[in-house]
Amino acid sequence: MKDNLETKLEFITNALIEAKKCLEQFVWIDVDKQLPKIDETVLTWDGFYIGLELFADEVKDGKWTTYGVFYERGEEVIKWMPLPDQPR
Repeated sequence: MKDNLETKLEFITNALIEAKKCLEQFVWIDVDKQLPKIDETVLTWDGFYIGLELFADEVKDGKWTTYGVFYERGEEVIKWMPLPDQPR
């Protein structure tokens, strides 16, 4: 039978593993390394603004077109991030 300390350590270890999985979802991806799927809505970063855009197609050199920009952009998108899952 596990003692109280061992049970607490197991709980903390499992909580840290789950926290790490959650944080790994929120990583900015450089457009030079990978682009979103076509028709995927993502968060974007242009060096000044964070926005929400629907990726339409790659144009050239990591630049992309969108079906609509939902914020006032400064420069071109340099990083993006998938949206988190919807709450349950």
